[in-house]
Amino acid sequence: RRAIAVVVALSIVPMLVANADIYLQPNAAARHTAKYPNDERSVWETQGDQMGAWLAARTSPDDYIYNLGFHSEIYFYADRKSPTRYLFDHPFRAGDRYIAEALDELNANPPLYIVDTASYEYPYTLGYQNIDIGRWINAYYDYLGRIYYADVYKLRPAIE
Repeated sequence: RRAIAVVVALSIVPMLVANADIYLQPNAAARHTAKYPNDERSVWETQGDQMGAWLAARTSPDDYIYNLGFHSEIYFYADRKSPTRYLFDHPFRAGDRYIAEALDELNANPPLYIVDTASYEYPYTLGYQNIDIGRWINAYYDYLGRIYYADVYKLRPAIE
């Protein structure tokens, strides 16, 4: 019995030492980035609340925002609605029909801000600049720059 306890203890100690840097972090965000020290996306994955606060400060509850990418948590952190049922871009990979449906919904209720999180997500992209949704963004939105982990666009004022 004692031999088993020693073996178990000796197998647990290296795991504790190896993971101490992660588990001794002060909060969940720090633990998450410590788990993936060489992946900048781990930082982005902890900034959803900050992006949401940034959007909430610049919009009213009646305004729409749109996330082009898969960081749909910003809708919840900003407490703002999407003008389309496509809360993330992965359905667009399945066919142009989904892009057309999203554009119809975006045209019906243009979001005040578009947050393009897809620009930095993965090496494979849809090349939004070359498809209808990218052209639509370029036609109606001004590029504000990179904010946190996304390219952010703001709806141009209507010309009266």
